[in-house]
Amino acid sequence: MISRVSLLRLQHARKILTTSASTSSKPSTLTIGNVSVQLQEAKNTDFVPAFYGWKSQPPQDFLPHLKWLIQKDQLKQDVFLLGVPGKIRLELVLRYLEATNREFEYLPITRDTTEADIKQRREIRDGTAYYTDLCAVRAALEGRVLVIDGVERAERNVLPILNNLLENREMQLDDGRFLMKHDKYDELKEKYDEATLKKMGMERVSENFHVIALGLPVPRFPGNSLDPPFRSRFQCRNIEELCFNTFLEEAKRLAPRVKESELNDLISVVYAYNSEATTSRPRIATSVVENTLKIWNVNPRYSAGQILDFTYPAKEVLSDSEKELIETFKNKFDLKSNENTRKLKIKDGLISVRTTKATQTLNLPKPSHPSTTKATWIPTDKQEYLIADLATAFSKGDFVLIGPKGSGKSTILAELSQRLNYNYVTMVLHQDMNTRELIQRRHMKENGDTVWEDSILVSAARNGDVCVLDGVEMVHPSVLMSLAQLIYHRRFDLPNGNRLIGENEFGAIMERDGADEATMNQRGVFKIPESFRLLFVGESQSKEHKWINENVLSILPFFTVPHLSLVEQSNIISQITHGNNTKSVNKLIEFVESIKNSTDSGLKNTATSLSLRRLIHIAKRDLMQPGHLQELVEKAALSKFLPQITKETFEHEMKTAKIYNDTKIRTKEDQKYLDMIRAETERPEDEALIPNVLFHHNKQHDEVLEDMARDMKLGSHLLLIGNQGVGKNKLTDRFLHLINRPRQYMQLHRDTTVQTLTMQTVVENGIIRHEDSALVKAARSGQILVIDEADKAPLHVIAILKTLLDTGNLVLGDGRSLRPAASFTDADKRNDRLVPIHPNFRIIMLANRPGFPFLGNNLFAVLGDLFAIHMIDHPGRASEFEMIRKYGPNVNAAVLNQLLTIFNELRDKTDQGVLQYPYSTRELVNIVRHCNEFPNDPLPEVCRNVFDFDSYSEDTIAVIHEVFQKHGVPLG
Repeated sequence: MISRVSLLRLQHARKILTTSASTSSKPSTLTIGNVSVQLQEAKNTDFVPAFYGWKSQPPQDFLPHLKWLIQKDQLKQDVFLLGVPGKIRLELVLRYLEATNREFEYLPITRDTTEADIKQRREIRDGTAYYTDLCAVRAALEGRVLVIDGVERAERNVLPILNNLLENREMQLDDGRFLMKHDKYDELKEKYDEATLKKMGMERVSENFHVIALGLPVPRFPGNSLDPPFRSRFQCRNIEELCFNTFLEEAKRLAPRVKESELNDLISVVYAYNSEATTSRPRIATSVVENTLKIWNVNPRYSAGQILDFTYPAKEVLSDSEKELIETFKNKFDLKSNENTRKLKIKDGLISVRTTKATQTLNLPKPSHPSTTKATWIPTDKQEYLIADLATAFSKGDFVLIGPKGSGKSTILAELSQRLNYNYVTMVLHQDMNTRELIQRRHMKENGDTVWEDSILVSAARNGDVCVLDGVEMVHPSVLMSLAQLIYHRRFDLPNGNRLIGENEFGAIMERDGADEATMNQRGVFKIPESFRLLFVGESQSKEHKWINENVLSILPFFTVPHLSLVEQSNIISQITHGNNTKSVNKLIEFVESIKNSTDSGLKNTATSLSLRRLIHIAKRDLMQPGHLQELVEKAALSKFLPQITKETFEHEMKTAKIYNDTKIRTKEDQKYLDMIRAETERPEDEALIPNVLFHHNKQHDEVLEDMARDMKLGSHLLLIGNQGVGKNKLTDRFLHLINRPRQYMQLHRDTTVQTLTMQTVVENGIIRHEDSALVKAARSGQILVIDEADKAPLHVIAILKTLLDTGNLVLGDGRSLRPAASFTDADKRNDRLVPIHPNFRIIMLANRPGFPFLGNNLFAVLGDLFAIHMIDHPGRASEFEMIRKYGPNVNAAVLNQLLTIFNELRDKTDQGVLQYPYSTRELVNIVRHCNEFPNDPLPEVCRNVFDFDSYSEDTIAVIHEVFQKHGVPLG
């Protein structure tokens, strides 16, 4: 029991020998209670952290833990620090390492961690493979502390490779060397010289080597339980969060401008709620409370309820019944979420937030690179409040922004970047992205050497830019948690051995060691400028995809895009479209709002496709071609392919909202849009890429072609979706022929990956080389990219196109980035890692409709609101007859009518659910062509070419026989 613990750190009396090294003239001692430790001189001082500084006093609650860590180090016992999500365990370790002057290696664990991330990695140089020691081996040889963070995230049988190193301080390395415990090695050294031992492959494990593992208790938290042999090698200590009084004192230090009574109420709610936390009701992370307290200190006009909302997005993570508990505590301690008026003001270079009673100046670090963003911004009160909140949070660190699909998250961040004059880069995350891709990727040079390339995130950290990680809901939570050290302490250990350190700590190390920046860089230590920010962007949680767990909640404050009122939505749409169709827009917004609030889950899901982004497009089309409002809404919602009951309800809601096609206000179009967007071909290679297919025109297909031209005139990308065999490919090729535009073609499939979508890998002379995929070629040269069978590719692969379609940014498989040519600066034009997107680049995507009997993925749910939708159906009877007559000019018209009648009735039965297979125009054309070429073949025999597929399904073939018999064709 420690009654009064003194923490003494005797400052080193240093004598500077050179600019890169220093030594102490006398030893230092760390004493906690009755335990003392003699501080050793570090061989590589840049591996000793300096985040808190030796003058910083740790919280009183830390002192027993620090004493225990010293005891275990003296006993040569490895330790495991167990606790709740948050930074407290990592903070404790860094304070311990600073206080004891210990060097350390950091190993973040994710589900992708393998032996090649722990022991050794093979590299190629000058045609020879060699091994590089990684963190565990370096720590053992150099006598450092190995910090293993996130043990519960490791896959089974990965960490046991360390068992022998933990137990006996021995390990066999891939390059043939053997790590041996120091005392055994010293015994052999008495018999043999060091050169002989080296030749034998023996390496000495330092007696100072120590392991500190950090993990969460499983199953209370998600993850994998500890392997018994691995667990038995550690001494465990539960690191609880700071007690109430200690944290309240910390809160007063972090937010001295906030009333003490308000701080007390906020902390009381946090601790009371956490005492009732369960698996389904996540805790409030005190590490995030610390961040929001700093925000509160900048603007004390925030209410305690607002600060709690920033800390804990209850509306996102709790069910309605679970929200009652936190509301109870908020009412008990009178925490109210008062909406104060606040607006970001910029005048004479000063950035401030103006509230009703005061103006709070924001102290922002000077941006490394000015903003090049140009955002279309229509201000509303709620969004202006959000911009002010984000700017305040930005002044103190990183944050998470979430909101529904198409709610304007990218536009909000672009506007924030423009106002604060910060350059920001976007990195799109996808489901199969691992930690290595997020940080650094392996690259092979032309001579076959392997090198590491920084990702967009690492480049932004080194350059002091703002990095937006878009799509955080897509990746595994362990990938996000691998960034914990960067977020909490601005430290980043890279796979190539380099380390990035925050500007303040970087300066402290330089001052402590008497080194300059060039010397630090030579050691592999680089500065993260103070201007660097890391922003997470993700979609709101849904019942189907709950990604905000306690780990994610413990990283950063959360901000949510506000739900706009009907008036605000109408104002935004009207100002963007510059139109006078306010009546139609208001009907549209009210209709979407009604189905969003519907108790019908099918209607609610349909509403997600009618996002604000899609409503803007509908309004533009309504201005261009009045009188087609119902048709535009049905296409945007893909209503034709909805389940029958949902479809009927949807149509009823449209009638209630008075959304219909008005023939009275339709205007006669004198000029064809196909002619308006027709391009002039300048290059021979472009002319060769313009398709020219056999196409028989009919009225319905001509209307579709003209409709596609209207959307392309508005700058939209097109999605043609429908059953098989309805002519999606032919319509696309004919459309491109009519507008004289070259195409690049991609056909996707089950095994399509993010890499193959963005680049083609070829091997020449034994060297791997990357070539541009059709996507990159089309984007660079302004061609049309046709993506066929898009629904066959995994959804997480297709999802990477989301940011390309929305903002024009995409990270390619080889590390390059696609960006709009209009945003390029002179420096960007010289950067071969940036690929400009031609302003004429467009995508036409082809897919089958979602749902059975089609075996594809529901592409529309992921990307639907980013495209102009065209539902391609069988032509009407007159158009279809006109078309098949051209395929069968010698076939009797009565036979053609007979076949049309049969096929139309079969299609009706498919729509009614009696039949499953949708019989298409393609199959009808094939029958007609056969009859035209071989007129003597009996019609029933020809028809069996299509319908024999169903011959083994008794119920199906009975229905088909009945329909054929009804119309005078005895198929049986």
